Amino acid sequence: MTERVPAAIARWLLVAALLGLGLAVVFGVGWYRSVRRAPTPLEAMSAAERQALVAAVLAQSPGVFSPALFDPRVGYTLKTGTEIEAWDDIFTSNRLGYRTGVPEKRSGVFRVVFVGDSWTFGLGVSEAESFPKRFEELALRRSGRQTDIEAWTLALPGYNTLNEIAALENLAAVLEPDAVVFCPTINDIDSSHMVLPNGSLARGLSVFDDFGSAVSVSFKNQPLDSHLFLQRWTRAMREVSTLQSRLAGREVPSMVFFTGKWDDRLAHSLVLRGKIRSSYVITPEELTTLEWRNPPPFYHPNPEAHDLYSRMVYQGLEAELGWNPLPGELRAQVRIFEGGETAPDWIRKASEYLRAESRKRIDVDFHPSADRAHQSGGGIDPRTGALERAAVLFVRREAGVERLSITLRRTERPTVFDPEGLRVSIPSASGGTSVAFAFDDHGPPDQSLVLGLPSDIEVGSVIDVIIEADWASVQPGLTGATSFVLVAVEQE
Repeated sequence: MTERVPAAIARWLLVAALLGLGLAVVFGVGWYRSVRRAPTPLEAMSAAERQALVAAVLAQSPGVFSPALFDPRVGYTLKTGTEIEAWDDIFTSNRLGYRTGVPEKRSGVFRVVFVGDSWTFGLGVSEAESFPKRFEELALRRSGRQTDIEAWTLALPGYNTLNEIAALENLAAVLEPDAVVFCPTINDIDSSHMVLPNGSLARGLSVFDDFGSAVSVSFKNQPLDSHLFLQRWTRAMREVSTLQSRLAGREVPSMVFFTGKWDDRLAHSLVLRGKIRSSYVITPEELTTLEWRNPPPFYHPNPEAHDLYSRMVYQGLEAELGWNPLPGELRAQVRIFEGGETAPDWIRKASEYLRAESRKRIDVDFHPSADRAHQSGGGIDPRTGALERAAVLFVRREAGVERLSITLRRTERPTVFDPEGLRVSIPSASGGTSVAFAFDDHGPPDQSLVLGLPSDIEVGSVIDVIIEADWASVQPGLTGATSFVLVAVEQE
């Protein structure tokens, strides 16, 4: 890399880092938050600081990805059939664009396909150290099967549940799974990434959203008592359940392994919402603490954690597959649950948990500042309030209020075709509320609209505020497309 980075390139990379890469969700909460807490204008950076920024971005999302042209729902794969040096590993990607070896199954092999994201991929450890491969070693030694057992990892950093399901649907005929393990993490309802020209991943640079939103959405690893949050997770788990039923029809057993940091109440409730019937295992929170993680920038499980996870999965499958139980000294301290037997009370318990978490994280209003990133789901610069074509915000409902006031400002230097207006909506189980707003170009620079709150959003719950402008454009002196500037969201 050259000694200096041209300003235009550095600016583009900075935008990709802050708007697109979604690193809090994909590759490390700690690194991302450190960036967002101390934003530095590009112009104020030295050549060395710009160089460090470029290096940090590429370490998190190296240029090794390709769009999945065979099915847009999959999103992307690795570049196929090439040696890749990334995430503290060196490997050759296979012809399908994944880290695991030959896709075609050898005769006599019992293949377990692991479907997931960066946790299942094994970000920050070698493939041999990842829990699917440790599971393979364990099964070969302990299962009692007389045939070979192979773990095949159908997982990539940044995948969401819909990406994962689409990948399995497309590749099942090639992979020929004999058993499947679905491995959701808490951020698997975030929008998919797109592939930048340099082969890196980006989120938020387009309005594409797998779940049907008008904006690319990221919850930033936050469990929220939000209609959007629960709606997206319900859909994700029902898609898993549907695919499990199809697999069962072909006599292919499956299980769900909740990887990453999950609250038991939430995981159980999603099993109910998704109508999961298979066995499932929830990673104990104490096995996701810092002592079980690699240090930043990866911040994912270390080899010791992967070893434990492999045993948890084995225990979740041993009864279904008729394998020898693990001996006492190898058994992980984890419960095996059955989806069809999950108690309905978990829905209420999860709601109480999500409500409490929302009180900790989400304020009752929104005023742009450096510390409001957690209230932005995408499509807005939380520091300045600059809105893209569409955006989603989170505020917490206050007692005694029935309306939401939203104040907007015209862009300082509008383009030849001025934005005409926008639409604000609040989704809810009852259908929600919405209002169209025409901005008066001859009125004051700041103008407000008022929107009634849906009656079924309870006090203390999160309000999802979706703003959709007629269109956005690149303004002079700005890098991204902007419609309006959000001044405030307040309850009244």
